[in-house]
Amino acid sequence: MRRMTAYEGLGLALILLGVLCKTMYIIAKAQSGEYRAGNELLFLFIGLLLFLSGMYIRSMDQNMINPLYLIATGLGLKLVFIIRFVQKVRTLKKHNEN
Repeated sequence: MRRMTAYEGLGLALILLGVLCKTMYIIAKAQSGEYRAGNELLFLFIGLLLFLSGMYIRSMDQNMINPLYLIATGLGLKLVFIIRFVQKVRTLKKHNEN
C-alpha cells in the first residue's frame, strides 16, 4: 500500500473530521427546519459502518474479505444518502416558499 504522507493517523483524522462536519451540517439543517430526518439516515450510518470496517480490514493481514467491496458499498450508500438529503432539503424549501 502506498502512503501519501509520513503521518499514519492523518488519513483517519481527516475521515473523522469529514464525518464530524457532515454530522454538524445535518444537525444544523434539522434544527433550522430545512431537513426532517427520515429513513435515509440508515443509508448514511450503514455506509459509514461499511466504509470504516473496510478501512480497518484493509490494514489487517487477512484473505477472507476483500475490503474494497466494503469500502465501495459504503461509499455507494453514502452517495445515496447525499442524493436523498438534497432532494428532501429542496422539497422542503419549495414547500416553505409557497
